[in-house]
Amino acid sequence: MRRSLGALLRTQLELNPIPRSTKEKSDNKYSMYKFDEKSEKELTLWMKENLGLAFFNFDNTSKEIGHLEENLIQLAVPPLNLKDNPDNPYSAAIKTARKSCMEAAREYAGLGLDSLI
Repeated sequence: MRRSLGALLRTQLELNPIPRSTKEKSDNKYSMYKFDEKSEKELTLWMKENLGLAFFNFDNTSKEIGHLEENLIQLAVPPLNLKDNPDNPYSAAIKTARKSCMEAAREYAGLGLDSLI
């Protein structure tokens, strides 16, 4: 969810995507990008000011909780939830924004700046 929010808020908050690791050899270091230190702080601040969090104690098996989650996703169609949410009308826009961040992280590494991570 954090990467999706960051991708969508990238321009507004002037966030800079970077590879998540300099040691990782796979493309995951780009697709699972993070933001530079200043950007991470900005995103955290935005999240604290704009998001809420609630918990519900559900004393059942993992399988039952999984079924509950699937039902809730189908019922609520949460906009930032891409997994198991085929009716999400924002899915394409979120994927496009995340792909743009992935490409920016790859460019960052291509400039040799990943040694600063």
